[in-house]
Amino acid sequence: MSAVNGIALAWLLNVTAVLPAMHTYYELTTGRRRNDPNVPSAYVPFETFFDSETFIGTLTPMLRVVRRLPPALEELAAGEAVQYVTFVNPVHAGPQTDLQRLREHFRNHNVLRVGSLARRLVWNTPALAHLRLLLHSAVRPSTAIQTLALHLHREMRMFAARKQLPSTAFVGLQLPLGTGWKEFCRQEQLATLGDNGDGLESAFAHGSRIPGSTATTHAERDGADSDQERCNMGAEAVTQVLEERQVGDLSRLLYVAGAVNISHLQQLHRQRFVVMSRARFTIDVHPDLAPAVDMELCRQSALFLGNMYSSFSFILREARLAMGVAERAMYYNLDMEETQGDLSREEALRWDVLPLLRHPSQAKHSPLSPSNVLMNG
Repeated sequence: MSAVNGIALAWLLNVTAVLPAMHTYYELTTGRRRNDPNVPSAYVPFETFFDSETFIGTLTPMLRVVRRLPPALEELAAGEAVQYVTFVNPVHAGPQTDLQRLREHFRNHNVLRVGSLARRLVWNTPALAHLRLLLHSAVRPSTAIQTLALHLHREMRMFAARKQLPSTAFVGLQLPLGTGWKEFCRQEQLATLGDNGDGLESAFAHGSRIPGSTATTHAERDGADSDQERCNMGAEAVTQVLEERQVGDLSRLLYVAGAVNISHLQQLHRQRFVVMSRARFTIDVHPDLAPAVDMELCRQSALFLGNMYSSFSFILREARLAMGVAERAMYYNLDMEETQGDLSREEALRWDVLPLLRHPSQAKHSPLSPSNVLMNG
């Protein structure tokens, strides 16, 4: 999400964007976990994960993107302090905003390095909606990622043929579980209630609070508890949703993205799903590349079901929406009717994206001729 928001910021500032380096936790050659995750070698080229040529070419109508800076500018940028962003709202770009501050910094330095932009920019204009559509066309896997995904997909088709399943089509499922995800959900609940237990509006909120009030109501606390349960939905509850929505009528072949343990698999098997995951195949997938392989496989699924609190799931759901096949992606922890049309209210609030994707004709934009440089890293 940070890299995508970085592209939007470059467009808003009318500057050239430099492809970001991608952070990894494991050595690319050995697969061993790095002792220090912040060493320079932990940042690898964008091309490790994505097809940079397609990315740059697809975005050309709206902004200029380059792989890297020329040596002279690289030296200049190396001495630049990273600028951190609180929140960018393009509709409100007054003199005291982050957007204006970044513009002024640019004017004086000609180079801008920004920190993480994840969930720090709102896509709330028709032109940005059009840019987001372009991004879904621009993001394609690197050759290495695509090769791994094709291998796994071929293995699944062969398995389905051997078992004489009715179809080789499969359902993609993201099932984030475990202590790490549980802690993430807890932190999201705390963000809903505020740092000191105060009731604050957030992406989780279903209503609004009286301005200036610092008291957390019972309803707010109950709502936050309910959201945490939905966020950390267990395998048994997920399988029940799959049955209620008659997912098995489409396919009993289920590919589960991410790491799954035996108990999770048993719950899915009880509902007569044939469960596949990376662990089932003999191919060795690098830990840092694995999520990208999972995403590419889920893109090829006949139907995708995800967790609405996960950016992985949201990107896949929005990609299907951009393709005009919203019915082929949904969340198991959000009512199915909410995802039949445009982005739901909860998605818009959580990911700061207005439901404009159904109306790309509204996006009025003209080619830009950026002359400066933005680095997102």
